[in-house]
Order: sequence, then C-alpha cells, then structure tokens
Amino acid sequence: MDFTPLEQIQPRAQSNGPTAATMPMRGPCIEYSSASAALACLLSGSVLLAAAYDTVNQTFLSGKARPLEWRKHQIKQLGFLVQDNEDAFVSALEQDLGRPAFETIVAELNPIKAEINEVHDHLEKWAKPKRVKTVAMWKLSKPTVYSEPKGRTLTVCWKSDPITLLLVPLLGAISAGCTAIVKPAEQSPATAALIASLLPKYLDPTAFICITGAIDQTTALLKLKFDHIFYTGSGHVGKIVARAASEHLTPVTLELGGKSPAVVLDDANLEVSARRIIWAKFSNAGQICISTDYILCTPQTEPKLLLALKRALAEFIADPKTKSAVPLLENQNFCRIVNKNHFNRLSKLLDATKGEIVVGGKRDEAGNKIEVTLVRGVDGDDSLMSEEIFGPILPILTLPNKEAMVDFIRKRDTPLALYVFTQSTKNRDYIFEHTRSGGFLQND
Repeated sequence: MDFTPLEQIQPRAQSNGPTAATMPMRGPCIEYSSASAALACLLSGSVLLAAAYDTVNQTFLSGKARPLEWRKHQIKQLGFLVQDNEDAFVSALEQDLGRPAFETIVAELNPIKAEINEVHDHLEKWAKPKRVKTVAMWKLSKPTVYSEPKGRTLTVCWKSDPITLLLVPLLGAISAGCTAIVKPAEQSPATAALIASLLPKYLDPTAFICITGAIDQTTALLKLKFDHIFYTGSGHVGKIVARAASEHLTPVTLELGGKSPAVVLDDANLEVSARRIIWAKFSNAGQICISTDYILCTPQTEPKLLLALKRALAEFIADPKTKSAVPLLENQNFCRIVNKNHFNRLSKLLDATKGEIVVGGKRDEAGNKIEVTLVRGVDGDDSLMSEEIFGPILPILTLPNKEAMVDFIRKRDTPLALYVFTQSTKNRDYIFEHTRSGGFLQND
C-alpha cells in the first residue's frame, strides 16, 4: 500500500486527555482507508488465520518493512494510536479491570509513549552497522555486524497490562523491520477489541495484523512458522509456547511471572518497607508479574512489620479529602480480579491456607474483588506458596536469619524480581551474590 505524501496531510490535534506528559510526536497522523481497515478486521476471524499469516509473510518478503524511514513512520503512527485514544484506553481498562484512570495513564500509557519516542529518535543510530574488534588474522576482512530483520513475528499478550504487553513488543518488531501478528489477552476483552479496531486505522494492515480470540486462536497461530515469538504470561503456558515453537526451531522470548519475594531484614526501615510493599500489592490488585508474592522476615521483625503494613494500608485506602477509610471492596481506586476463573482460583488458595489472616480476607464474588489480605504463620508447603498468587494476597513467612532466607529462595524457581529491604550494604551484597533473579532491588 502506498502512503499519502506527508506534506498533503494536515497535522492531527494533540489529545487534551489527562496525562502526566505530553508526547512530542513529530509530524501528522495518517489513517488508512476504510477498505484496508475492513481487510484487517476480516483477517481477525479464526478461519482466516492462514490468510493473515500469508499477508504479513508476503509483506516481509517484499522488503516493504525494511527501510528505516518506513519503520520510523510506523513508529510515529503507533504513537498517534496511543495519544489519540487515551480516553478510550482508560475506559477499556476500567471495564476489564476496574482500573482507575490515573493508574492506566501513569503505569501504561505514559511509559509506552516515552518508549515510542526513545525508539523513534535513536533508530538510525541503533541500526547502523557496527565494526567489531578482532584478532590480527581477521582485521583485513573488516568484520562488521549488521542488524538484520528477523521476519514474521508473533506476540501473545498477557492480561495484567494488556496495552503495554502488546504494544511494546509490537514497537520492537516495527523498529527491527519485521512484520507482526499480535494476539491480545482474551481476559481483557474491551482492551482487545479496542486494539483490534485501532491497529488497521493507524498501522499498515498488510504488515501488522491483530487476531482476537482465545485458546483456539492462539493454538492455531502457534502451529504456523514464525521467525520470532514473544510471549508474556504464566510458566505453564510458556512451556506450551516453547514446545510449539520448537517444531519450527523458532526463537522465543518468554517474559514469565513467578513468586517474587520481599526480604525484610532486621535493620530495615519498616515504615518505608511497608509503604512500598503495600503499594505494590495495591497496584492493579497485585496482578503484575513482578508484584511481591511473599515476604520473608525474622520472627522478631514480624510483629513490627505487620503493624507498619497495617498503617501503610490504612493510609492508602483513606479518602484524600475526609481522611476516612474507604473499604477496599467499595474503593473505586482498587482494581478487581480480571475474571471469575482467577477470582475462584485465588479464593481456593486463600480458603486452603493454614496461615492466619491478620488483615483483609473479605471478598465480593459478584464484583470479582478481594481485599488486600495479609496472612502470617505460612510455611513453604502452604497453599499460598504452591503457585504464583498474582493477586492481592500476601503471605508472610518467618525464618531465623538471612542465610535461611537465601536457602529458601534458592530451593525454588528463580523469581522474576527480588526485593531486599536492609540498610546494610553487606547484607544486600550477601543476598545478591547468593541468589538468582530477573531483577534485584534494594529498599524499593
């Protein structure tokens, strides 16, 4: 498809929606014709997945996605997609998760726009061939690394941050000169429908296609030969994706969750620790892959930490005007659980625990809401330690010292994140050097 020359297009007005940062996108937005949009929507039907695949395959083979200017234009279009539709994204996530507008803007939309600008402004530099140092034998050959587009990509999105986890991998595919099929999270239907409707209006529908649906559509897509697959979600589904990709020797990026611990040592600033731990569980009702999944502390620190956690929670749920507490099940700033299946899963874990619920525990089955719930007296064999919680439930385990905590963490799957609260550099370094994790943070 040919683009309308930029000089013939009038610039689109900036969005006046609530945002912490205005996106300095360059140039005007182009909307594709209604016929092209209809084509892309038609291809989202499950019976025509092969046609969608053939479309992005032929586009890649044609070389259309390779020129840097074409990529930069598509990146700019992606920026307009986000900027023009902030209110629609806020509304969709309110429907899907009960998420307040501020959280959607700060946690998803603003970071996406910042990343789009970063990629747009640095693409030429990143794409330049790079000379490499080598031994004398090969110097005359002038070894050079060229960034080569991989080809056809597939992104399968997770439910927790359904905008970020779809559009950021798509941004990577665009900037790399690839074509893409993206599959939104079916557990966030309003967001999935919105992205499916917007994508063909802003991006080239012969290069980037959105497929909606559930397990059947994902299974069918995984049978096709892609050149790279990006999946965000659970380890269980990650294994399915990896097995399917292995049939074609397709490289896979798996961004998985897990049980991310918070280690609170005796010398920690408990007020700071409690505020930051509770905030992590409050955000998106704990439905974030790097949320604190459980706390490790010593028996002598536990009672003081519990008091600090209770104070922090009371502060977070207080009405900013009246300062009176707003029950979480009625609080409009507290998200609900994404769907009934996950609400029931969390309820079963909570019902089966042998620990003592010291804060929260109430549930609203009709509204899929669960209070931030603190559970003490939990051990490694408890129901709450059997799988990633991915919700607003926080078990607290006590162990005698940092060595025992390190041993506990090392005997389990490598966490995506590890949070250590201590004032001691020596303690921090000990835990860092004796554990593995995707990310490691001190006092945050």
